[in-house]
Amino acid sequence: MIFVKLIDGRPPGVRVLSPLLWNVRPSSDLLEAVNNINMQIRFGRVLWTGREVMVTVELIAPSLTAEDVSFACFTIGQIADHFDEELQKVFGGSIMFGEDKPEPPMTSGGYL
Repeated sequence: MIFVKLIDGRPPGVRVLSPLLWNVRPSSDLLEAVNNINMQIRFGRVLWTGREVMVTVELIAPSLTAEDVSFACFTIGQIADHFDEELQKVFGGSIMFGEDKPEPPMTSGGYL
């Protein structure tokens, strides 16, 4: 599942994000896994928000095209789909489209 949010500012931006894992305890191993994923991907970043692990990318809004947004959504979705189950196997927690289909997290930024 992908979420897109307009970000006020100069210049305005667009944030594309997808939750990877929530209901998981933070640990040094989890943060190391997040860092290792970031070293493997070229577009976007994976981060621990204090509540969940998510993959996100920010784009500058004034020059965006439909193709840019489409590419961002596709790429973020591919990253999420590739790493969510892998992280869940190691750290537990919930993923968006797991067997139990739990309620998604409410991020501090109000994205979900």
